[in-house]
Amino acid sequence: MLHLEKQKAKLASEQWLPAPGHEGVYEVSDFGRVRRVIELYRRRPAGVLKPTRRPDGYYVVGLYRNG
Repeated sequence: MLHLEKQKAKLASEQWLPAPGHEGVYEVSDFGRVRRVIELYRRRPAGVLKPTRRPDGYYVVGLYRNG
């Protein structure tokens, strides 16, 4: 339970900045998380994006602009 409280406190201090080239649509945190700040096409709600793990072990998210 104490670990969960520490994690919540850490996330509460998370800082977000606009994603270069995607200002006003996506933001990136100092923890490396990516979130969509506006809803896109009703199928893509605002919120933190779930990364996908590539075969080489890196995690990626897809960003969309102008369709």
